[in-house]
Amino acid sequence: MLTHTATYAIRAMVCLAEARGETCVTAAQVARRTGLPRNYLAKILRVLAHVGLLDSTRGPHGGYRLAQPADELFEQLRARRCILSETDCPHRGRCRSRRRCLALTAALDQYLRTTYVADLVWRRDT
Repeated sequence: MLTHTATYAIRAMVCLAEARGETCVTAAQVARRTGLPRNYLAKILRVLAHVGLLDSTRGPHGGYRLAQPADELFEQLRARRCILSETDCPHRGRCRSRRRCLALTAALDQYLRTTYVADLVWRRDT
């Protein structure tokens, strides 16, 4: 369905949304809070900052934060066309699972198109 990288990116962004009171959160803090591998997570955070989903600040008080409020930040990750392959379906018309896979990925795409980071944040008051 989603790659490990995409899953880690979502988890990191939810962590940053939960830390809304903090000005910046370091990669090490996000790794500790989420249980994700620190070095791999640091690369993901840099990519998220590069594409404009996160703001990053260097220095001793630096770190990452969401570039927009969590209730405005649209989760722009997309599912692959084929859940059984890294690329488009290599079997095209010969694939017995194609119709079912396309229905499943269409449902996942719809979920991702309509989900905001704020929707994934666990709230103690609910």
